[in-house]
Amino acid sequence: MAKKAMTEGSRKVLETLQKAGVGVPFTTHEMMEICGFEKAGSVTGSVTGLVNKGYADRFSVTEKDENGKEKGVKKFALTEAGAGFNPDADADADAEAVED
Repeated sequence: MAKKAMTEGSRKVLETLQKAGVGVPFTTHEMMEICGFEKAGSVTGSVTGLVNKGYADRFSVTEKDENGKEKGVKKFALTEAGAGFNPDADADADAEAVED
């Protein structure tokens, strides 16, 4: 059975993470701005799919805000598996399997 194709939004998020490199952290808001998404849910859904496949990790860090107050911030970053993932090659392999 062929896998569901990666959505355009998920592809944008993955490509952004791959350009940045393994372990480079992003917040949802940062990714929204970079990818041009209007809603945080667009990023959250894409990241959830990547995390479930092992292509990204989610984690929390403590940062100081502009007033020096510490706050928890949720971030995500590309994994080694995500760095090596090519959604086009995966889609081509699925298409060949269906043809056989």
